[in-house]
Amino acid sequence: MSTPNNHIPTILIIGAGPGGLLLYHGIQKHLNKNVKKFNVKIFERDIGPQDRWQGYNIGLYPHGIRSLISCLPESLVTRLSEVMPDPIHEKEYHGVISCDHKGTELSRSTSLYFKSLFELAMMPTYPMMSTYSVIISYRNKLRDLMLEGVDIQWGKKCIGYDECDNEVWAIFQDGTRVRGDILIGCDGINSPIRKQKLPHLQLFDYGITQVLIDVALNKKLMDRIIALNGNFVVHKTFGQDGDTTFSMMRIIPIENDITENTPDDQIHYRISLCYTYYTYWDKNINVDDNNPQSVIDHIKNLIRKRREPCELTDILLELVSLAPVSRPKKHEKTFYRTYNPLKRRPVQDINPMSVEAWESTRVTLLGDAIHAMNPFLGYGTNNALQDAESLVKCLSNYEKHGYRSCIREYENEMRVRSSKDVLESRESCLTQNLPKSEYGYLFNDIYLSGKL
Repeated sequence: MSTPNNHIPTILIIGAGPGGLLLYHGIQKHLNKNVKKFNVKIFERDIGPQDRWQGYNIGLYPHGIRSLISCLPESLVTRLSEVMPDPIHEKEYHGVISCDHKGTELSRSTSLYFKSLFELAMMPTYPMMSTYSVIISYRNKLRDLMLEGVDIQWGKKCIGYDECDNEVWAIFQDGTRVRGDILIGCDGINSPIRKQKLPHLQLFDYGITQVLIDVALNKKLMDRIIALNGNFVVHKTFGQDGDTTFSMMRIIPIENDITENTPDDQIHYRISLCYTYYTYWDKNINVDDNNPQSVIDHIKNLIRKRREPCELTDILLELVSLAPVSRPKKHEKTFYRTYNPLKRRPVQDINPMSVEAWESTRVTLLGDAIHAMNPFLGYGTNNALQDAESLVKCLSNYEKHGYRSCIREYENEMRVRSSKDVLESRESCLTQNLPKSEYGYLFNDIYLSGKL
C-alpha cells in the first residue's frame, strides 16, 4: 500500500538509547537527505540527558561500528574517536584473559591489532573467545555524541499505544497522546510497547544475579591489576563456588593534564565491573537495594565468603569499595556527571524466536525491547545498532511497498539475527555460571527442555 503523494508519514521513536538515536540519524541521513520523506519524532522518559546513569563501558564489534558509520552524519563519524580512543600499541592488549579465583590464567583470546575503529570496522567479526575484534567505548560519551542534532522530547514515558488501520497513537504517562504512521519501541527490556504487542513473549530468567559497578581507580590499583593479569582490556575471573567477575577498561587516564611528575594517586582510570552470583545465595539475606552501602557490604561479604584470600580477592574488594554511595557534593571531585546507586539485577534475556512470528503492523520494536541479551558477550548494543541500520534500509521502500512490507522485512531479518546472538550469549553465561543441580538450574535440563 503506498501513501498519498502529499502525505509525509510520521515515525514515532520511543526511547533515546543508542538504537533509537541511531535510527533517528539514519532516517535523516539516508531517507530525508534530498527530499523529506518522513517526519521523525523521538521521545525519552528521562527528564534530561543527565537524568539517568549512562556510564558503563561497552564493547563494539566491527558490525556495530559499521552500523554507526553508516547511519551517523559525517560530522559525528569524524568524532567517534572521542568516545572510542585509538588503541595504545604495546600498552593496551585488546583481548580477553580468563583466570581462576587466585588469578591464575585459564585462557586468553588472540587479539587483532588495529590502529583505529575505522580499521576495525573493515575486519570480520570473529567469535569473542577465539579472536577478540572489539573496541571498548565509553557509553555515556557515545550517547552524548549521538544526542547532537536530535530534537528529543524529554520527560515522555510511553505507557502504551492505540493502533488502527490508518494511524497509531503513542500514549504517555502525562496524559498526552501523539499521532504517527509508524511507532517503534526502543524502550528497553521492560518495554510497555512489547508487553502490549507481544504479551506472550516472556523474559527468560537465569537464576543468576548481577551487580554492575563503574568506578574510577588510581594508578596504584591499576598497576596491581596489570601486574596480576597483564594489560588486557577485558578480564574474567571464576570463583571456586561459581561466582564470576567480568570487567572492561581502557588503560587511558581520565585526566588530560597528566605529566611525568603527576603522583600515582592523582592519575585515574575507568573500569566497569560486573559481579555475578547465583540468586539463591540471597535466600534469607537482608539487603536493601535502596541503600547502596547495603549492596556494597553484601557483595564484599560474598567475595570474602566464596573466594580464598589472595591478591585477586583483595583487588576485587578494593574495586567494590570504590563504588559511590551517594551523589557527590559540589566541592567533591567526581569523574561522572550522573550518579548510579548500586542495585542487584536479575540476569534475563528475550529470544524473539521463542514464539511464532507475529503479524507485522504499524508498531515494531528495536534493541532490548525485543531481544535483550545478557552482558557476557557484549552483543546487546551491537544488535541494537544493527537493528537501526536494518530498519532504515527497509524503510527506503516505504513509498513503493507501504509500511507493512517494510516492517515485515525488518522483523524477519532482526528475529533471526538477534535470536542467534541471544542464544549464544545465554549458552556462554549458563555454562560459565552453572548453578548447583539441587536448585534445578542445570544447563542440560534447560537445554533439553527447549527453552534455549
